[in-house]
Amino acid sequence: MTLWIASWSQTRPMPGKAAAAGSWRPAPWSQARRVLVEQLQRNLGLWARDARMRGEYRAAIDLLQQSAEPRNGALIFELRDHVVSLTRLEANHG
Repeated sequence: MTLWIASWSQTRPMPGKAAAAGSWRPAPWSQARRVLVEQLQRNLGLWARDARMRGEYRAAIDLLQQSAEPRNGALIFELRDHVVSLTRLEANHG
């Protein structure tokens, strides 16, 4: 079974705050995608400071919800202040 790691990181810290990042333990595609969608939805009000950003982040949520498991090993969204991604965990065959 292929496992995926959901993660996010700030590209620009909020004023007066340290930069933050988060990732979750490896999970099957649908579970990892669901975790990342929930994280974006939960933090939308905090991360998106204006209407334009809210629209950008909502569009990323919609695309993420509709996305199929990628063939290239990663699905990355570069937003104004964050990068969110799903990355395939490569098995060690050594």
